Amino acid sequence: MRRTLLCVLILGLTVVAVRAADSAEAIARAVATELSSRSFDKVTERFNAQMAAALSKERLESTWDQVTKQIGAFKRVTAARNDTVQDYQRVVLTCEFEGATAYLTVVIDNDSKIAGMTITPAPPPAPQ
Repeated sequence: MRRTLLCVLILGLTVVAVRAADSAEAIARAVATELSSRSFDKVTERFNAQMAAALSKERLESTWDQVTKQIGAFKRVTAARNDTVQDYQRVVLTCEFEGATAYLTVVIDNDSKIAGMTITPAPPPAPQ
């Protein structure tokens, strides 16, 4: 009986962890879509209090404009990686732009709010 209960508990916790990762990835993909459609207000509505204090809608828009000026328009998300860092879900989206590939990293807190976000260039492909 205890063994069955333990198995059910472990399975339940696994399902919750998978749902959290799926939810975090869905949020990150929505952020990529919102950035590309210039819906900066929707992105900033997803921020937690600390992120909202650190990054205004205007600063986000300016940063996005700098990125797209340097590497071209956003085309699509080509891959996603999820992991957990402390109590946060981190999603790294590989994003294809017209002129380069970049990583959009979105960190989600336990309230499904954005606690951090960065965009960094992907390393160039290795020569063959």
